[in-house]
Amino acid sequence: MTPAETARLVTLVRVICPSPEPAAAWHRSLADLNAPDVFAAAIRLARRRCDVTARDVRAEVLARHEHPPADGSALHVACPWCGAPPGRPCTVRGTDVRLRKAPAHPVRLIIAEGTSHDR
Repeated sequence: MTPAETARLVTLVRVICPSPEPAAAWHRSLADLNAPDVFAAAIRLARRRCDVTARDVRAEVLARHEHPPADGSALHVACPWCGAPPGRPCTVRGTDVRLRKAPAHPVRLIIAEGTSHDR
């Protein structure tokens, strides 16, 4: 994650819940992780509770990589961000360029996670 991405993440988290950790502390903890994975993890955590910390987000991202969703892919649902239909990979919005740093857009991962729990 870049410092700018970290600042956006901390702003998002502070809207959802109070965060006593400064952005620099979040960046030190999350800099080596992929930004879409971090944002998706923060959103997942914030949906369950309101005391999200950088340590919690890091643990969620790492656990997700060790234990992927049961259905194995977000490709079972459409992506509302880029418009990719089920079965097709996410792309950079408005282009045909596939994502390289993430398996899918965070919102698609969240939707896929929710539908896998409903099955």
